[in-house]
Amino acid sequence: MIFGLGTRHLSIQRGLVCAIVVVAVTVPALAAVTMDTTYRHYKVGGTTEREIVKYMKQHPYAGDSGHAYANIRHRYDLDLVTKQAGTICKVQSLDLDIDFTITLPQSADPAKLTSRARQSFNAFASFAKRHEEHHRASFVDCGRAFVAKTRQKTAAQCFALAADIRSLLRKADKDCEARQRAFDRQQTKAVHGLALFARGRR
Repeated sequence: MIFGLGTRHLSIQRGLVCAIVVVAVTVPALAAVTMDTTYRHYKVGGTTEREIVKYMKQHPYAGDSGHAYANIRHRYDLDLVTKQAGTICKVQSLDLDIDFTITLPQSADPAKLTSRARQSFNAFASFAKRHEEHHRASFVDCGRAFVAKTRQKTAAQCFALAADIRSLLRKADKDCEARQRAFDRQQTKAVHGLALFARGRR
């Protein structure tokens, strides 16, 4: 995939990482969904467009689904409280927190970039950031849909209700990842049409 949409529940990847910024955003309370985002960067060498493209081909970022230009990972934290009321167990509260790690390209030595290469690379980096943040928004939407669907569920026993809800979260995540892969396929042509790659191939 172009952006290596590695969205499995993995720990933060080690490697060429710098400039960590954490952004906390809370979506509306009724959705019971919150998210935190950690931005990381991997270094890209080269001072001209051709050198940059060549470097990324020879030293690709190791995304979870193969070589990538950028990457997003997520991890869920489900806070579920149930309550037994006679013969029925109900959801008392259900909150979902999603931790995202977005890894983006960054020039190894921006001061040495040619003027045109700097412009092309910055446009590419901005494209990558928008791309991964689109994935993030999509996952948050999936989380909201999951919460809305499950908070009214009931079962005869609370352990069964909790197991059912966690199973539904796994299914919701699998379905949501399919949406991400479809978006990546749509973006393949767009990223290779950027000036950085068009000029870098010459």
